[in-house]
Amino acid sequence: MKEKRKTGSRIIALILAVLLVLNTVVSMRANVLFSVGDYNGTKAEHAAEVTADQTDYLSRGRLGRALTVLRTMLHKPETYEEYEEYASIAIAREKYDEAAEYLNGCIDTFEGKDEDLAVLYLRLGSLYILQENQKEALASINKAIQKDDGLSTAYLLRADLYQTAGEEAKAADDLYTYYGMEPGEPEDLITLASYYEGTQNYQKAQDCYTWGIDAGGDSYPDLYAKRARCEILAGDTKTAAEDLEQYFRLTDADPDGQYAAMLGAARMEAGNYAGALEMFDRAIEDGYANPEILYAQAASCAYAEKEYDAAVENGLKAIEGYEKTGQSSAESCYWVGMSYLAEKQYRKAAKYFKKAEKQDASVKDISYYRGICAMAQEENEKAVGFFTESIEKEESVTASFYDRAICYLRLNRIEEGVADLEQVKGRNDDKDLTKQAEELLQAIEQA
Repeated sequence: MKEKRKTGSRIIALILAVLLVLNTVVSMRANVLFSVGDYNGTKAEHAAEVTADQTDYLSRGRLGRALTVLRTMLHKPETYEEYEEYASIAIAREKYDEAAEYLNGCIDTFEGKDEDLAVLYLRLGSLYILQENQKEALASINKAIQKDDGLSTAYLLRADLYQTAGEEAKAADDLYTYYGMEPGEPEDLITLASYYEGTQNYQKAQDCYTWGIDAGGDSYPDLYAKRARCEILAGDTKTAAEDLEQYFRLTDADPDGQYAAMLGAARMEAGNYAGALEMFDRAIEDGYANPEILYAQAASCAYAEKEYDAAVENGLKAIEGYEKTGQSSAESCYWVGMSYLAEKQYRKAAKYFKKAEKQDASVKDISYYRGICAMAQEENEKAVGFFTESIEKEESVTASFYDRAICYLRLNRIEEGVADLEQVKGRNDDKDLTKQAEELLQAIEQA
């Protein structure tokens, strides 16, 4: 949320701009009336501009103005038109308490549409704000919104009242409603979006970033990256990747590597492992705060690309980083083990599979792969134990039955081997293994 000292002049200018239509046709719409940028300077200057533009009071000359003021002192207003004129004169004289009384008279004598009555309530609320009467101001603006919930400026003024009262959430929601109706400055929208990110309302944050982009996003590349962050948190990595690609088309800046890391994650989710590796490497070079996380992801991407040496290199760096910070490196140990397994370095693979399981016994298929390593090194008894664990965990069950059968046959435990092959045949959920089991059973029977 913006600090009050940064918004004060803007809100005051807006309040005074609200009053500029006191002597015009009430049915003029709010988006025409409230031009914040047209009013700068003191309250007196604002009032002078308002009345000069909207009444003939200031154009009457000194004597004419004096007679008009005298008439207002001697004659009590009765009609809507008289209340409106008196209010206009009071504003020009900066007598806001009198103006509020006359404007209440306008409301009491008004006959027309609710949307036009809403504008009167909004002006009344503005006068109360100038008098620092927060309670009456809020009541009047609430009535304006009840009469016309499309009166955008009412939400902006009420947001300032809520912020002054310390009700930040209500202020943010009113600003959100306002910017949904009116264009906003990208800086303001970034501030509001950051508030919603802080409260984990990522959809509203995303909306704010979108409005900022619509208002000139190419001059603010961060809008694309920040919106991508919300999209990732909402599970939309495809759109996030598009926003991050746009960010890097607009700028090469990424001082902490955060956005490159995000794009790497989005590319990884899309199966673009080579592109993900490129971004992870860049993020680490740009100083990403937790490089061990990126090394771990890079290891899995390199494995997917069958770049096993790179997978081992990144995995070992991840393990080193995790160990320094006292975190679990089980996942990285797993990918290092898988890479060594792919290169048929079974002893090294077994070492890292063991290390992974020691840190996290729930790592999927770890017992199965430890069995494969033992089997490849002719440690058949040990392999049987690992495959049994895998079956008990209900992981890679058919493959574990088949490979355990092979180990049993190697150990000359024919009946147990046959029983496992029958299990594979009966499960019939892996076409290749089912066929191989049937062929082995046939060969055993013939032997």
